[in-house]
Amino acid sequence: MYTILLVDDENINHIIAKRILRDEGKLVSVFSGEKALKKLSEEEAPDLILMDIIMPGMSGMDTCRAIRKEEALKDIPLIFLTAKDDAETEAACLAEGAKGFVRKPFSPEELTRIIRDTLGQEDA
Repeated sequence: MYTILLVDDENINHIIAKRILRDEGKLVSVFSGEKALKKLSEEEAPDLILMDIIMPGMSGMDTCRAIRKEEALKDIPLIFLTAKDDAETEAACLAEGAKGFVRKPFSPEELTRIIRDTLGQEDA
């Protein structure tokens, strides 16, 4: 079992992710980039971060940049979640060091596949 930090400003995405990922590991949820950085500074680092790109205040891209500047956090795999559906956004996510990109609304199969692929897990 591993720990996943979900950073998304929409409660419905937390509910959906919790249902999808209940057998994948421990899900820790926060609703902003600022809260994600606080959580990451106070607790043991997660095995993976799932992060929305568009959030009020600190965007997912800005949060990712801040995480990548921290030596202890810079290697945590990060997968962006977004409703944006264009090649430019995907390229920007990958350029920021993301390991993946999942479009919303995400399917259970797609989300679990990319998480398992990123963490090197075999399908259950």
